[in-house]
Amino acid sequence: RAPTIEQVDLFFRLINDPTKTPLLIHCGGGKGRACTMIACYLAIYGFQSPLAQEWTQPIMSANEAIDKLRQLRPGSIETEQQEGFVHTFVSTVWKRQAHLPSLPNEPEGIPLAIEGQLDANIDLIMLCGLPGSGKFYMAQMMLTRDDRWTINSQDETRSRDICEHELGRPGKYSKAILDRCNPDREDRKQWLAIAHWARKPICVYFDYDPTLCISRAQQRSDMYYMII
Repeated sequence: RAPTIEQVDLFFRLINDPTKTPLLIHCGGGKGRACTMIACYLAIYGFQSPLAQEWTQPIMSANEAIDKLRQLRPGSIETEQQEGFVHTFVSTVWKRQAHLPSLPNEPEGIPLAIEGQLDANIDLIMLCGLPGSGKFYMAQMMLTRDDRWTINSQDETRSRDICEHELGRPGKYSKAILDRCNPDREDRKQWLAIAHWARKPICVYFDYDPTLCISRAQQRSDMYYMII
């Protein structure tokens, strides 16, 4: 299979950041998905570093980039889907007239709205919001300020069963943070039932523009969508 537009954009954003280089690009055999990304690089930047040029337009066509790459490494780009993706990506860059997509503006802050009464002895914090809304960052900052908290994150465990098992136990200090999207009331109700020990739970909803959340999530190279 081919990478996605967002994955190549993230790759380009990394190589345009001098603090993130050198980079290693690889896949299962090193000729398919990895070489698809390299062909995109050659088409957009040629054989120069992005930091060493004033970029105005793609240097090569998709066909030229694929041919150059196959001269250097025969067998590169293994499927028609991968070859077609290089054409799609180059076309995307021409249409947006930029080698990198513009990022949405980050808000300076949004007002905090509180419903109900806050108690000083909160024992369960359920974070609710889209990926990229800031749930993970908040959980980490809370743990930094008070190491009695335990973070339960399905993104980290990669397993709902493990997350349920961990949340079902109160832990040493009976203070837990549930880091999930928790999209609807019924879903949150199920998790509250699992945390049967919690007496003073609260829900924190991250009300950010979905466009901003998606953009943030797509910049996170440690997440699953960068695995090609």
